[in-house]
Amino acid sequence: MSDTDAALPFILIDSDQDPFVRLAELVLDDNSEQIKADPAALEKVTIWCHHSPQIQPIQRALLALSQARGQAAVVLPKIMTLQDWLGQQYPAAKPFINQHDKQLILVDAIRQFPELFQSQNNWAVAKELVLLFDELSWAQLGLDEGESALSSLLSESYAALDVGSHNISRESKILCTLWNAYQSQIEARNCLDASQYYLSLIHISEPT
Repeated sequence: MSDTDAALPFILIDSDQDPFVRLAELVLDDNSEQIKADPAALEKVTIWCHHSPQIQPIQRALLALSQARGQAAVVLPKIMTLQDWLGQQYPAAKPFINQHDKQLILVDAIRQFPELFQSQNNWAVAKELVLLFDELSWAQLGLDEGESALSSLLSESYAALDVGSHNISRESKILCTLWNAYQSQIEARNCLDASQYYLSLIHISEPT
């Protein structure tokens, strides 16, 4: 990582190539001279990964490749998710609401609007809605703009997928109603939604 505003390059790899091994090759190749001079040189390197379960495979790939190259004493770089890194750089002033409480909020909201949502398993629906809201947040497709904007988005999506729907208006109303209840309850609990918080930090750190 550097402190410059230069865009990070994209590196494409073959489908039959192990991405963790390729990453290890890139890291060791880019820092080969530094490692020769100082086995702890990689401590200055930070690797961001998407999910924490990816950390150990990256560590194993780095260790295996460094040993194969005769660099058994190499100190591994810092490897963490982007969310964890942002959390270290910009600690949140409020606690994050947990997944169970998110689902509980949505179960309560579903029960408050039986005319909009009929389900035999509110908890299963709430779990899927939490995942949907997280994905919408990361995709910067929040529902704050209202039903009309969401209806337009759904229409475009269905058209792109060549899937017809006669209930776009109803779908928009359901999602926006639950989204507003969801956001209000998170705020009432004096908590933050992690996805929205980290996304706001990414915007803050973008060069202008």
